[in-house]
Amino acid sequence: MVLCANKVDGMSGEADAAMLWSLGLGEPYCVSALHGRGSGDLLDAILEKLPPAPEQTFGGEPVGGPRRVALIGRPNVGKSSLLNKVAKEDRVVVNELAGTTRDPVDELIQLGGKTWKFIDTAGIRRRVHQTAGADFYASLRTAAALEKAEVAVVLIDASEPIAEQDTRIITMAVESGRAVVIAYNKWDQIDEERRYYLEREIEQDLVQVQWAPRVNVSALTGRHMEKLVPAIETSLAGWETRIPTARLNRLPR
Repeated sequence: MVLCANKVDGMSGEADAAMLWSLGLGEPYCVSALHGRGSGDLLDAILEKLPPAPEQTFGGEPVGGPRRVALIGRPNVGKSSLLNKVAKEDRVVVNELAGTTRDPVDELIQLGGKTWKFIDTAGIRRRVHQTAGADFYASLRTAAALEKAEVAVVLIDASEPIAEQDTRIITMAVESGRAVVIAYNKWDQIDEERRYYLEREIEQDLVQVQWAPRVNVSALTGRHMEKLVPAIETSLAGWETRIPTARLNRLPR
């Protein structure tokens, strides 16, 4: 715990802040959020309280915290339902009304014997520059959450035809440089005929991401949820693979 006394803009304010010693919380650090006065001393005190940062590595065993998984997709494809299912409790609000989630929601999830940080994001309706109001800012926060993630799990409603917005979101995930997993949700709601047409749609519209691991899941019933972690790990393994320049030059053109 670090005690901070804000709005201390001068020496007279520091004298008033001295009364905060009586709280028994240690030294009060006098700062001015408006002018930045004393912020350096406060940051030094915070850093002294923090544990040593682990050594960072890129590749091999992950070091430095849980892997970050962003759930992205169109509104109402089941992102919040999927988060609740893997968390095994209702962490976020789920409603059939599209647009319930506005801000990214982070949750630490125990899945497949590991700890993951799942990020539930707002549904992406259209291009960011074509949105307005709350949808515009929700789209910006979703894009920021994707940039901070390592894996993007793109959810697609398998019960409906693949829309142009689905392909646009997949392209956004690929261009962001994240590892990508494509999850076809609501698998419990489709019949054999729909599965046939879905396979044709995938071959036609998603040919550019045939390399991405695919899982067919149901966030409502939990069907095939155990396949999600292997797909994420496969995607991460490919994402972290580095090809030496000499080997790259030997590849046929």
